[in-house]
Amino acid sequence: MTAWPAAQLGAGLFPWVASIWADGSTRYGLWALGILLDVVFSVVNSRRPERFLAEMRGQAHRLAEREERRVRAGRPARPLPRPAAAVLDPAHLEERLGLFVIIVLGEAVMQVVVSASGHSWGPELAVAAAAGFGLIVALWWLTFQYGLTTVPGAAERGLPPYVALPAHFAMTAGVTATAAGLGVVAAQPAQSLHHGAGWVLGGGLALYFAASAVLGVALRAGWRWIWGWAVPTALAPLGVAALSGLVPGYVSVTLLLAVALWRLVYRPGRTGSEHSGRVRSAGDVLPA
Repeated sequence: MTAWPAAQLGAGLFPWVASIWADGSTRYGLWALGILLDVVFSVVNSRRPERFLAEMRGQAHRLAEREERRVRAGRPARPLPRPAAAVLDPAHLEERLGLFVIIVLGEAVMQVVVSASGHSWGPELAVAAAAGFGLIVALWWLTFQYGLTTVPGAAERGLPPYVALPAHFAMTAGVTATAAGLGVVAAQPAQSLHHGAGWVLGGGLALYFAASAVLGVALRAGWRWIWGWAVPTALAPLGVAALSGLVPGYVSVTLLLAVALWRLVYRPGRTGSEHSGRVRSAGDVLPA
C-alpha cells in the first residue's frame, strides 16, 4: 500500500479532512501537516526519476507477460500502456506560471476591495487603497517587464525548472502574504499593525524580492542591480515591518510602495550581462 502512488500523493489529504472537526491552532497544525506530507512525498519521489521510470517499465513488462498468456488462452488482446519519460514543455509551463502570477495578483486586488467594502471613505482609507493598489500594480509591472523572476536579462540566460519552480513558489507566497497584510490595512487604515500583521505585510514583500535577488545572483545579473536594487528592496520591507506597530497602517503601505517603485526605477544598460531593453511577458523566463 505504501508503494501505491495514489496513497503517497493522497496522504496529505487526510489531515485536511480531519481538520473539519478541529478548532483553533489544532486546525492550522493539521493544515501544515498536510502541506508537509505533500512536499515530502513529492520531493522523495522526484529525487531519482530514472528509478521510478525503471519500476514503471518493470510493471509494464510483467503486465505484458500476463497479457500474452491471456492471448494464448484464446482471449482477445487488450491495449497496454507503454511508460516513457515525461518531456517538459517549456512553452506550456511558462504560460501556466505566468497565468498563476496574474491570478495571485488578482486575488490581492480582491483582498483590498473586499476589506475596504462597507467602510466610510476618509483620507486614511483613500491613501491605503491607492498605495495598496499601486503596490500590486508595481509587482505586476515588474513581472511584465522582466519576466517571472523580475531579474533583468533573465530570459536571455534562462533558468532550469528545478530552480525556477521553487523560486516561483516563494515569490507567489510572498505576494499572497503581502495581499493578506493589505487586507488588514484596508479594514483599519488608521490603526497600527499589531499581532504579526505588519510582519506578514512587510515579510511577504521581503520574501518576494529576496527570491528575486537570489535568482539574480544565480543568473549572474549585474552587480549594480544586485547591490543597488535587489538587496535594498529585500531588506527595506523588513525595516517597514519593524516600524509597522508604531505608525498607521496606511503609512506602512505607502513606504512599501516606495520600495517597489525603487525597484521599478532601475533601467538596465544596453550592453553586458544587464542587457534587457524590451518588455516581455510573465512566462518568458524558462528555457527548453
